[in-house]
Amino acid sequence: MLSGKEKSDAIVQSLTVNRLPIVLTSITTAVGFLSMNFSDSPPFNDLGNITAMGVIAAMLISLTLLPAMLKVLPGGKAKAVREVPLSQPLARLAEWSTTRCLNTLMIPIPFARPMISPMPT
Repeated sequence: MLSGKEKSDAIVQSLTVNRLPIVLTSITTAVGFLSMNFSDSPPFNDLGNITAMGVIAAMLISLTLLPAMLKVLPGGKAKAVREVPLSQPLARLAEWSTTRCLNTLMIPIPFARPMISPMPT
């Protein structure tokens, strides 16, 4: 809406851009919590199941009910985004990490060996 689009067009564009990240993060989080079923403690099993159901429910609500509510509820004028002091350095970091994917993946390797070696086997 900030770029002059109608409300419905902005909602459609937002869902188009954000649907896959919402689904992927929700599913991976739910699977992570479902892995608590391998625990020997029954309370952890229940915690994992209930949390996974909550994450999936939140995903479904975010993809269905929230856009419908945004369409129906009245909205005010879009306000200009305020520039924060860290936005430029973070934008440069994002640009660097996306254009140099291999370098970004190689950075943690020197730190991984010292962190893993003290672990008992």
